[in-house]
Amino acid sequence: MKKTLLLLFCLLTCFIVGCASESKPLEKENNVKATYSVTDDRGKVFEFAKPPTRMMTTSLAFQDILLEMVPVEHFIATSVSAADPNYSMTAELSKKIPNKYRPRITVEQVLKYKPDLFITTPLTNPEVSSTLENMGVKVFMLNQVDTYADIKKSITKLGELVNEKEKGAALIEKMQAGEKALAEKLAVIPKDKQKLVIQLTYSGTYGMLQNIFGMLCDLAHVKNGMEVMPVRASMPVSKEKIVELNPDVLFLPSWDAKGSQNSDTYFNQIVNDPAYKELTCVKNKAVYKFPERYRYCTSQHILEGAEYMAKLVYPEYLH
Repeated sequence: MKKTLLLLFCLLTCFIVGCASESKPLEKENNVKATYSVTDDRGKVFEFAKPPTRMMTTSLAFQDILLEMVPVEHFIATSVSAADPNYSMTAELSKKIPNKYRPRITVEQVLKYKPDLFITTPLTNPEVSSTLENMGVKVFMLNQVDTYADIKKSITKLGELVNEKEKGAALIEKMQAGEKALAEKLAVIPKDKQKLVIQLTYSGTYGMLQNIFGMLCDLAHVKNGMEVMPVRASMPVSKEKIVELNPDVLFLPSWDAKGSQNSDTYFNQIVNDPAYKELTCVKNKAVYKFPERYRYCTSQHILEGAEYMAKLVYPEYLH
């Protein structure tokens, strides 16, 4: 009887030890796959076992930021505009993304590419976002950028999203260094000597405070004509008002479209307009096409746009 009990005890001990030894590798594997969570601007919490590797986004700015943190292969699709150097600051990289879609994005387009994360803004059709969520797609919502501080917030949040907080912090430091370097170059220009600039679109000039163009003007140390007025909401500005402001520099569109929206035609129309013949910018030939990739940039690349603007406005200080 004692021998039988001893044998059962030995077998039980071996079983327990064996189970314990087999559980260790599993425990180690679980530690490697530790999850992290991120909250979007709606307050919705997303949990990830690993960073997403099949991303899509409706925002070119968000894609610009993420391409500084993750390989381009982590994007499964992008818009055709992202691969166009007229509109995109990361066109060459974006060309490597395998699938291209045309705006506006639809539910069918997103489902076709099976992303593991869809990053968008409230500007996207709410029905598209809600339908995708109902079909099991992770829809991460970030607010549209309105200020320079918003760009930094986007970088921080996107760094958290792909589990690259350090790269996000480094990108912000790089931005701050670039901002400081540009400010030092332009420090020789007193505030009361800053030049006045106005941008025109094919529909005339539309102005408002705290928009992208205003951010560029602040960084380039120039006066934004729309803030001098000031314009409190997006609204058209008359030729008479432009003549009254008498800008030192005028920026025109550089993109072309079908019909009358041709940048060369529009440029000639403006500089030869009798109403504008006495403008300082026309007399001094300080009317320039301003590339859309700078005009609408709300990523870290905004500093490149600001320096481009400053070189046009102050060629004597920046070469």
